[in-house]
Amino acid sequence: MSTTQETAQIPVIDISGGQPDAEIGRALVDAAATYGFVYVKNEGKDIPVAAINRMFDLSKQFFASPATEKEKCKITQTIPPSSGGPSFLPSRHTNGPTKSILRLLYYPPIPPSFPSSNHLRAGAHSDYGSLTLLFRLPGQPGLEILPPSSSIAFTPVPIHPPGTEGDVAPPVLVNIGDLLSAWTNGLLRSTVHRVVFPGEGGGDRYSIAYFAHPVGTTVLETVPSERVRRAGLESGTSSGEGVKGMTADEYLLGRLRATYKGLYDNGEKGKGK
Repeated sequence: MSTTQETAQIPVIDISGGQPDAEIGRALVDAAATYGFVYVKNEGKDIPVAAINRMFDLSKQFFASPATEKEKCKITQTIPPSSGGPSFLPSRHTNGPTKSILRLLYYPPIPPSFPSSNHLRAGAHSDYGSLTLLFRLPGQPGLEILPPSSSIAFTPVPIHPPGTEGDVAPPVLVNIGDLLSAWTNGLLRSTVHRVVFPGEGGGDRYSIAYFAHPVGTTVLETVPSERVRRAGLESGTSSGEGVKGMTADEYLLGRLRATYKGLYDNGEKGKGK
């Protein structure tokens, strides 16, 4: 598949007001339903910029460490659950152990002579879970999506989309995963994306990704929403056949086994963005 020179027209939405807003909610759903991706404007009010910068500093320190130090940081358990929420989806992501995970990602530099045009840093894929929060650094591009308007041309996703060039930090990029797409009868789009080399002699690339998954024992019954019901009627999946009766852990394990041909009994193979 080719790459178009145009950039993805993913909406930028500011949710830093602190109070729920119906208009913002509709804009978020519309973006997720159309693109599967949405930029969340970050002015440091909800996630301090200093905290993000500290995580990137930690990531650089970790990946520069010897292998003996890295081996001490093997993943041994899932992220502990946070406090429960009042709505359908938050309560199913917080009231028990989940497979949600925060990952520090690093792509080493490549020699100037490396033929990068025919190679990928991360192949085309969609994420498995509910949604992903992606933090990137200025000057380190590479992410591309396959937009709904095209089935053959990947489109670059800017780190600073138009209108955010002067922000204190790049907006957080959020994308919908396969599970949430199936859970909503396909209303919310899970979009294929990849990471390419930014050109000849591409340098270091760091990113931080939070992969959110529901509580493992959650039964994936169709989300009780009129808009989700209508989406199911339009797509012919109104009963949520793709996930009906499955728990979140069963869904994830099935995807892993299908992808990695039975190599996994539990857990999740790393993916990069």
